[in-house]
Amino acid sequence: MDDDAYIIRVVGSDVDVLCYEEDTMLEALEREGNPIPFGCRKGQCGSCKAKVIEGEAEISDQASPFALSEDEREDGWILLCSSIPLTDTITIEVELGEGSM
Repeated sequence: MDDDAYIIRVVGSDVDVLCYEEDTMLEALEREGNPIPFGCRKGQCGSCKAKVIEGEAEISDQASPFALSEDEREDGWILLCSSIPLTDTITIEVELGEGSM
């Protein structure tokens, strides 16, 4: 594995992708051909919400509290467009969809 990359695993699928330091988690998943629902790509709409099952992620300050509430954050929810992994491997639960809405 590349030293500058993290592994994103998606629960209930065989999806295992590399996320490089310059990527958001949404960018990494899309690059590998995994359609994730999204809208704004700026943390404002909440369309790319995912639950962290194992590992940790950092959510950008640009993520709106309307798109992701403090309670959701505390429960392990993130916005893929505004998050980067903090652990070598992160396991998430997200519905693979059709891409942009």
